[in-house]
Amino acid sequence: MRATAGPERVRRYARTLLRGESRSVAVSAVLNVAAALAALGLPNVLGGMAALIANRVTGDTGPDLLHRLNLSALLGGAFLLAQTLLSWWAARSVLLLAERLLGRLREDFLGGLLTLPLTAVERLDTGDLLSRVTADTDQVGLTFRYALPAFFANATTVLVLLVGSLAVSPPLTLTVLIVLPILVPAVRWYFARYPRAFGALMAQQAAMHAVVAESADGARTIDALRWRHRRAGRLEEEITRTRSAFHRSIRLRGALFPALDLCSLLPTFTTLVLGLILIRTGQADLGTVTTVALLMQTLALHMINIVDSLDQLQMGGASLARLVGVMPAGEPGGRTRRVPAGALLEASAVRYTYDAAAREVLHGIDLDLRPGEHLALVGPTGAGKTTLARLLAGIDVATAGSVTLGRVPLADLGLAALRRQVMLTTQESHVFVGTLGENLRIAAPDATDAELEEALSAVGAADWATQLPEKFETRIDAGGHGPLPPGRAQQLALARILLAGPKVLVLDEATSMLSPSAVRGTEEALARFLAGRTVVSIVHHLHAARRADRIAVLVDGRLVEIGTHDELLPRRGAYHRLWEAYHGGRTGHGTYTSGLE
Repeated sequence: MRATAGPERVRRYARTLLRGESRSVAVSAVLNVAAALAALGLPNVLGGMAALIANRVTGDTGPDLLHRLNLSALLGGAFLLAQTLLSWWAARSVLLLAERLLGRLREDFLGGLLTLPLTAVERLDTGDLLSRVTADTDQVGLTFRYALPAFFANATTVLVLLVGSLAVSPPLTLTVLIVLPILVPAVRWYFARYPRAFGALMAQQAAMHAVVAESADGARTIDALRWRHRRAGRLEEEITRTRSAFHRSIRLRGALFPALDLCSLLPTFTTLVLGLILIRTGQADLGTVTTVALLMQTLALHMINIVDSLDQLQMGGASLARLVGVMPAGEPGGRTRRVPAGALLEASAVRYTYDAAAREVLHGIDLDLRPGEHLALVGPTGAGKTTLARLLAGIDVATAGSVTLGRVPLADLGLAALRRQVMLTTQESHVFVGTLGENLRIAAPDATDAELEEALSAVGAADWATQLPEKFETRIDAGGHGPLPPGRAQQLALARILLAGPKVLVLDEATSMLSPSAVRGTEEALARFLAGRTVVSIVHHLHAARRADRIAVLVDGRLVEIGTHDELLPRRGAYHRLWEAYHGGRTGHGTYTSGLE
């Protein structure tokens, strides 16, 4: 998924960000206006000094010229100092505001990722997500810290300088209009092309990051298949494409620079030329021309800075759109607040297709789980067990039919409410950076040490966990006790689920990483701990299915049998064939009740 938010959604999010900082925005605006007003002072003082000197040359001045020049120099220094201090204060105020906005953006982005439905997360390309987290976040950070403050500071200064210059001499000020026939077409040409080029650059960087991430994740497979040169060649191709995309963006910027350079010099030149004509005709004096020329020079530089800021704002806007694009647009997981009437989990006429072009995976599944019941899902590989488990956990939504909890469709529950009611655990487990206690308390922040021990005992992890050097304070990441083996990581994930205490627990090969000797003990302990809760478990070791209250047999996406072990085996149907295959064909109908050995 390469989601990018539209302009209206980005603007709406930006308004939401700024709304919480309205006071800081107002203070920053006032400081920028004050700094711009101070910037008017020095050109006017210098213009006045030029007029004094011109009058001295013509003899039209008093004996106190030196004194007046000294006072003007002091006044100019005061204006310069005031402008410096106010600009620093304004920049500091805006920078602090930018850091707060950036902090909120990061929190919203991470929070949005954590509240996305699992299906949306799974569709995210790893490299694309990595690019958003790194390159896009950095680009937005640069925009918030520098481009946005610079744009508003320069825009404010241009407006104030323009008004000040008009007050001094409207005819001379209007010479700034000469840059418009050059600047406007050049800027329009540039901004019609650069956003597309920058978006292509960011997308290409994401593709390059994806190759790097995939190669790192699959390093062992690459070595085993001797694909090093193939993967290196693929990375080289992506680097070449990224370099080409970068060069295209640089060429566009390079094409704009000559127009900007011309526009930075032209206003001052035309002001001086027109000013010379006005002086000769007696319509202006040297002081006025000097003042407006200095204002025009300053104004032109600030106009160029605005264009440069707009460039950075375009890039920041493109990156912001990519960040906002993966945030939930509304209430994640449903908009209603219906409360389930009980814990009856029902699937009615459920059908599921992964996409419009794919064949149907599940065909009219009808299933109900009574509160406190343990249902085992069994079937051959590709039968649809994992897909059904995901539907029962509310991860995916049925293409047709419905899955309800307490008569309320899972799709109508908010994501937070759904996860309090139903949880799915798979064979994939993650150990977070931190201590054993911190990893466990993610699911239950207020859990006591005794409750943590109980959860660990229920998954067969108490023996190794209690022997850690600092017990629950032991760091179990690479910087501490060391990474946990896959089996122990899976036990830790199971313990977290138990601490969360959902009403319905869906286990998808939740013990697949455990050693064969540990599987049975862990499953027996889990069964005791989960007594009274509704449990759906996908099992491949049929001894675990035998202990379930009922067994549902899926074949080719259809529910072909359902019942207890003792009911299904004598029927000599699909479950009997699975049982025979599990025991290598050595177990017959007459021996099924005697156990597994």
